[in-house]
Amino acid sequence: MPNAKKKNRRLLITVVILLLIAIAIVLIQTPDTNKEKMIAKYSNQHSKFMQDDTGLRIHYRDQGNKNDTPIIFLHGSPSSLHTFEPLFEVFDQNYRLISYDHPGHGLTGPNPEHDYTYQGFAKALDLVVSELNLEQFILVGHSLGGWISWRYAAEHPESVTSLVLISASGMPDLLADQNRDISFALRVSQSAAGRKLPEYIMPRSMVANSSYKAMYDDELVTDEVIDLFWELMRYPGNRQAFTIRNAQDRDEHLADTAKSIQAPTLLIWGEQDTFVPPSSTKAFSDRIGNTETVLLPNVGHFSMFEAPKKTAQAIEAFLEKHKQP
Repeated sequence: MPNAKKKNRRLLITVVILLLIAIAIVLIQTPDTNKEKMIAKYSNQHSKFMQDDTGLRIHYRDQGNKNDTPIIFLHGSPSSLHTFEPLFEVFDQNYRLISYDHPGHGLTGPNPEHDYTYQGFAKALDLVVSELNLEQFILVGHSLGGWISWRYAAEHPESVTSLVLISASGMPDLLADQNRDISFALRVSQSAAGRKLPEYIMPRSMVANSSYKAMYDDELVTDEVIDLFWELMRYPGNRQAFTIRNAQDRDEHLADTAKSIQAPTLLIWGEQDTFVPPSSTKAFSDRIGNTETVLLPNVGHFSMFEAPKKTAQAIEAFLEKHKQP
């Protein structure tokens, strides 16, 4: 009998919680942004769109010297190609600088097949490579983009000539897991009860809080930066992609596939990165044979955004050292 009472009490608590969530959704629901307005606001003269036969539509930018070495920049989550713009402003324009929004991010919007696994992201990268007729290229990946980049470099040694990982994710590291400061938005999206909440409730304050945690210098978290993240996360379909992606396995059991990476690899980390702590660099260098590491003081998770000049100098020096004849 006591066990039956406990079960009934737990059931009642669950019903009450679900009811409160439903009420909250009705009262404080955060609407999607307007697709056309977002494209007008966050595209520029370099913005273009490509599409495959499944309806996957990619927003990309192709800047710099079109006749020189192409570098493809893969951003993190839940952000967009815009996080590389401060880096591009100080980067050597002799390089060809290619960036794009992953499916479920930025102005690309959702994957029509709702595939947010590595295979889904790699398919988008293949589309960019094919559309721009690239045979060999350099990959620069940040966070989620770093995970995609090192997985792709392991699978395509004939294509990736150099690899730059900026606070890359996807590599198992026990020490990093102990010290990682997961944002509130991510914690909510990973919980069973709250997994669907970000699709309906995403206050600006929550995005602002996550941005402050990600960056070391609070002054860099301006209203413009907060609005960029907040508005593009609410681009139609992106929030659903966010919750689907965060419920999936990052395939950390495949970490040793990094041992097959042949490209020289540069690891760039902010010393104050609490999302993917600097101890992760050892997890990468233990598996990738030819690595160099640069740690940037007073920098958090977004090195290319927080310290664009130092990040550009590190990448350019590395690429010059490993430049192919």
